[in-house]
Amino acid sequence: MPTCRHPLAIACLLAALALAGCGKQEQAAIAKVRARAATASVEVQRTDLKNLVQAYPKSGVARLLLGERLLADGDGAAAAIELQRALEYGAHEDQALPVLAEALLQSGQHGRVGQAFGQTRLADPAAQARLMAAVAGAELAMGNLPGAQTAVDLALQAAPQAPQALLAQARLAALDKQVPKAVGLAEAVAASHPGLAEAWVLLGDLHLRQPGGQAAARQAFEKAVAAGADLVAPRMALMSLHVAEGDLPGAKAHLAALQQRAARNINTVMADGQLAFVAGEHARAREVFQGLLRVLPDNVALLLTAGENELMMGSPQQAEAHFAKAAALAPGNPVARRQLAKAQLRLGQLPKALATLSPLVDRPDASAEVLAMAAEARMLNGEHRAAQALYDRLATLKPTDPRLRTLVANAAFGRSDDAQVFHELRSIASQDSGSTADLALVSAHLARGQPDAALKALATLERKQPRDPSPPTLRGQVLAGIGRNAEARQSFEAALAVSPAYFPPLAALAALDVREGQAERARQRFADVVRAQPKNATAMLALAEVLARQGAPAATVQAQLDAAIAAAPGDVAARVALVNHHATQGRAEAALAAAQTAEAALPDNMELLALLARCQLRLGQTSQALTSFGKMVTLQPRSPQGHVGMAEAYLAAGQPEMAQRSSQRALELAPALLEARVQAILVALALQQSDKALALARKVQAEQPGDAVGHLLEGEVLARQGQWAGAAAALRQALTRQSPGAASVRLYQVLAQGERPAEAEAFAAQWLRSHPGDVPLLFAMAAAAQVHGDLAAAQKHYERLLTVQADHALALNNLAMVRLQLKQPGARGLAERAVAAAPQNADLLDTLAQAQAAEGQFDTAATTQRAAVAAAPQAPALRLTLARILLQGGERAKAKAELDRLAALGDGFGQQAEVRQLLQTLGPSLPGR
Repeated sequence: MPTCRHPLAIACLLAALALAGCGKQEQAAIAKVRARAATASVEVQRTDLKNLVQAYPKSGVARLLLGERLLADGDGAAAAIELQRALEYGAHEDQALPVLAEALLQSGQHGRVGQAFGQTRLADPAAQARLMAAVAGAELAMGNLPGAQTAVDLALQAAPQAPQALLAQARLAALDKQVPKAVGLAEAVAASHPGLAEAWVLLGDLHLRQPGGQAAARQAFEKAVAAGADLVAPRMALMSLHVAEGDLPGAKAHLAALQQRAARNINTVMADGQLAFVAGEHARAREVFQGLLRVLPDNVALLLTAGENELMMGSPQQAEAHFAKAAALAPGNPVARRQLAKAQLRLGQLPKALATLSPLVDRPDASAEVLAMAAEARMLNGEHRAAQALYDRLATLKPTDPRLRTLVANAAFGRSDDAQVFHELRSIASQDSGSTADLALVSAHLARGQPDAALKALATLERKQPRDPSPPTLRGQVLAGIGRNAEARQSFEAALAVSPAYFPPLAALAALDVREGQAERARQRFADVVRAQPKNATAMLALAEVLARQGAPAATVQAQLDAAIAAAPGDVAARVALVNHHATQGRAEAALAAAQTAEAALPDNMELLALLARCQLRLGQTSQALTSFGKMVTLQPRSPQGHVGMAEAYLAAGQPEMAQRSSQRALELAPALLEARVQAILVALALQQSDKALALARKVQAEQPGDAVGHLLEGEVLARQGQWAGAAAALRQALTRQSPGAASVRLYQVLAQGERPAEAEAFAAQWLRSHPGDVPLLFAMAAAAQVHGDLAAAQKHYERLLTVQADHALALNNLAMVRLQLKQPGARGLAERAVAAAPQNADLLDTLAQAQAAEGQFDTAATTQRAAVAAAPQAPALRLTLARILLQGGERAKAKAELDRLAALGDGFGQQAEVRQLLQTLGPSLPGR
């Protein structure tokens, strides 16, 4: 068994090794600085070391010593620079790498620590333990608990009693809600290393997590100050304690001590900014934070504080930028996500806020604040049932806080006397200055179809919070929902009068404009916002959407989307919108390129990775899609989404066995995830495991007996097997459950496919008597009649559908085609309405061109068909239609050019026979027009 060297002997050996490569003069200078450091003040030490580096700029030892001093001063960014240079000039890795990792960690560069040192193995056990402890700290800061646990295990394996390793273990235990264990570990380190200020600071933080722990925390922080009077962290901890106790003078006294000892230290400056923020001096805090962010642009803690300060100053856009960057740097940090969602809610970016909150909401230990924010976002987004479900999740907490009391009361609806619940909510609302109880009342009334009562509750909230734009916005949504559009407009205008920059009422007014045929007015609203706020990416996206609805050229829409990305490079929604824009234009390659650019800009974003993978699948790039989904699995190994995607990609690649492995892993991680279950059913069907697919569908039924989804899945499984009677029975069951979705359409189709057309028509007629607004069923009936050549029946169904939804683009388009085939008038008007509803759709443009040609408008028809070809350049059938129209209009030379391009496609185009026939009709000479 090897003997353990004395720590002093190890230190002397390391010093000897470090000095072995130095010249004699350099060695002497270093020895002199070391000797003076024993008695000199910190300022003198710092000066000596800077002079030493100036005298010997290529001395690895000198730069290592300066880096250690800067790290002790709390200036991690400057320390990292010196330590990297120390390594370049020959400093020993065992000495320099642990300190460099700590410097990067202190300066907020968490991602670099794990990437650079996660796989590093040093020869010296103590150095290895210290390095892995720093890696664990970085992983914890990014919210990667499994990664942190691995690093802690490696640190303890290297040196079980290393203080940094034990402190990292304590931090991990605290996050795992084992605070007593964490306290015990920190106390042991502080007892064995009383001069280690870091141990006392952690011990104080842990005491604060326990009831009545302030006194013990103060004692620990004071011992930390005594252990390192010139260190910044202990005094900042005491400052925070004074602030928490409302003792600003006490906090300022510690700040003054810091400024006297380390006035130019970055952490001293940060403490100054934080104290200004707490004291309400937000303008000065902003100035301090802006200066710090130029030096520490990737410091997560600084970004979070700066963002909160911007919220307090009424600048939610800048706050969102800070929070978004913090969340990108530390994707697993719940505070970053929560604050980002808060800013997005403030900006009215409801879908973005919900996406941001989603990983936190999905956790079983989701906090009350997270659930309340998500519920508010759902309600503001008009998803009242989803909001109610989130409120219900808090019913078991038995809280005393007014917000949680509200949620618990809300959860009692339907389980007790509703009148009593309403009374409880009104009681809480009257006692609480916040809005939670009022919003719960509104949500409850709307969920029960009581809009007048909801409006009354909103009136109470508006009186309580007259400067909040949310209540009048909600009132406008309620009024619009019951058709009182003029009053809704007044409410939205009132919300904008309170807060002109609040986006939801503006978007709601624009939606009313579009609904009432005033798309230009909607466009002008967003254009005015963009002109006034040229960095408002949300307004730019809305403007792009309106432009697309108006039929603006695809390049114009794309330019607006590009501008949104330039204004907010970290805005995922803008990048997704650009990819989808290309996809809807039929430009799959351009969509893929945009997705690749987005993923390169935000490489760890799960939504963008999934989007990239699906773009790759669309182009048949299954191996690349598997790589993208695999990266999702690597980034979030406990998330089922990457595994679900890999199953989809393996199926596309014709590897169902591999798909089943991925599908099974997704189900292990999230047994109740519907997406994973659906994918598992598809995989089972691909492997001809019909019994397994049916068992999965019936398991959903057993777990969600009141919902239609399980019966829908059973119907699909049986239909794919050709078991039409069983499929029909399952779909009839789905129609009797909640959220039947497409059950009516699928039952109609299954009956028809099962050669029971009369029964299909009888079902549809009966269903439509009680559900006359079932647009999908009407469309399915019309499309089926059209396919079977029953144009009269198709016409009847399309016309009935359009009385329910007048702007249904496909119904308008298909009815126009039916009238063209029947040689009836009115086809062009219908096609024009279809294109107005979906201006960039190539198929709709194709129909309009044919309708224009049928009326002899050949030049106009050719122009329209060229637009269709431009919208879908990979669809040669559109070019054939263009050639026909050009021939009809006498443009023989232009028609031949189009036909020649089609002929060059060879067997890749299935209509070559018609192409050859048309070319033969042209003959050898083409005088043209």
